[in-house]
Amino acid sequence: MTTINLLPWREKARKQQKQNFILLCALAVGVAFILNVIIFVMLQVQINKQERRNGILQQEKQINSGILAKKKKFETDKSEVLSQIATVKELNNQRYRIVEIFNAIPRLLPNGVYITSINVQKELIELQGYAATEIQISELAGKLKEQPGWRSIQLQEAGEMPGLPNKTKFRITLNMD
Repeated sequence: MTTINLLPWREKARKQQKQNFILLCALAVGVAFILNVIIFVMLQVQINKQERRNGILQQEKQINSGILAKKKKFETDKSEVLSQIATVKELNNQRYRIVEIFNAIPRLLPNGVYITSINVQKELIELQGYAATEIQISELAGKLKEQPGWRSIQLQEAGEMPGLPNKTKFRITLNMD
């Protein structure tokens, strides 16, 4: 029988298999690296796009917050102006009321009744004075009740006037509509 020496051929085959294995491993590592780079680049592109969107949203948010701040300032300015207008209207109405009071009281005062002070606070009017008799005070209260726009007339106090004999002091409060 002849003997064939297969050792060099096996060695070449193993060497070839080893080189093929190393080549395939290197190829697999290379493909994995390339895939990782592609995935990384794609993710970076997506991240950059999202960051641009976030930047645009932040700019819009700042613009909107500026608009909201201006709107709030406008609303506060508006409410201040409306309250000032209401105050002016109230003062204007009070001015006419005071004129009305000063026009009406001399016409309503009976002879012998004297007003020493008039105090006006919004719709409440307080008249203080003195009269010769309590009948004159009652007559004044009756005339005040007949006056249109004046309501809830009340005689708060009546009594002797110190320092003036035969004079009765009084205080009348009433409300205006």
